[in-house]
Amino acid sequence: MSINNQKIIELCKKEKWMVLYTYGQMQWIGVGGAAYPLLKVPHLDEDTVRALYSLPDGMTVEEKAGLPAHLSFMDEDRAERPVFMEKIQLNPSPDRLLTLRTSEGVCFIKEQYLKPLEEGENGSADLYERRSTSGQIYIVAKQGMMIEAVIMPVVNVIKEDWLDDLQNLLGALRQTFEKERER
Repeated sequence: MSINNQKIIELCKKEKWMVLYTYGQMQWIGVGGAAYPLLKVPHLDEDTVRALYSLPDGMTVEEKAGLPAHLSFMDEDRAERPVFMEKIQLNPSPDRLLTLRTSEGVCFIKEQYLKPLEEGENGSADLYERRSTSGQIYIVAKQGMMIEAVIMPVVNVIKEDWLDDLQNLLGALRQTFEKERER
């Protein structure tokens, strides 16, 4: 695995919030719209996670038994499909989002949620779409066959005025391309 626990903690500190999930002997840290397996540390509770990572006063740490039941945290899911990063990244939000091609078109994930995933011996993590029990797409990042992150897409970021701006930009790009081709 090539997960950087310290980068996960940095995300949590930035959000001032963390969920510590315990499922059997495995623990996961949740922050915002992502969760990561906690590796290479002993079993943690709120007090030990605060002490180990010097969490600031006022930061919320929730402990939960089990994992969100509507998502699969298993390494293998026969229904998962690969997703691909678009060559052209569109950012319809003030957050830095990455555009991924899915079976339903595109989805956006926060770029920061990939930061804790380091280059492994097989390169960067591969991204897959899965479906929640309600049919919503979510993303898993895997190194080989092991899950490194479960990431929820950012929703409701595409607005009609943004699509109009994109259409106008496409027209201007086409015009520039045609002019350059004539030269």
